[in-house]
Amino acid sequence: MIKLQPLPYRWVGKRPEIHDRLREEFQSWEGTPYIPDQQAKGVGVDCVRFVCAIMDALRGTTQKIETLPADVALHNRAGAFSVMRKIMRLYEPFMALGPHNPFVYPGDVLITGKAGPGHAMIVGPDPNTIWHATSPRVQRTGFTLPSNERVFRVYRLMGLH
Repeated sequence: MIKLQPLPYRWVGKRPEIHDRLREEFQSWEGTPYIPDQQAKGVGVDCVRFVCAIMDALRGTTQKIETLPADVALHNRAGAFSVMRKIMRLYEPFMALGPHNPFVYPGDVLITGKAGPGHAMIVGPDPNTIWHATSPRVQRTGFTLPSNERVFRVYRLMGLH
């Protein structure tokens, strides 16, 4: 059984400009199977492409995401950081917050992992929830991480309307 630890953040209320859209978009993806290198609602999606699909929906854009090497975070920490920076640049403007920032808002993107950034998730519109694509499916969970993981970066997307 995997031990969980609480996320080291305080969830801060609504972002009125995106709250309802965020909830609707999350619910439309709920239950989609986790399948690497896929991004099709109801068919399959991986964690990074799920986060990108949500950001695209909020922004009204469509970004092409490169194929991510399997287990890049385990074998090439610098490469994993590079891939995540490239992806986030597609969605500028954003604020990159350090992992010790005490507050997160709905829509904030959390980059987590063990040895390096290997998982992406989004803070949900409901108190103390996160949404992510992980085996076996896209799901909403509580404000926790496996005890052997940590948060590497928090991204707050700006200019959403």
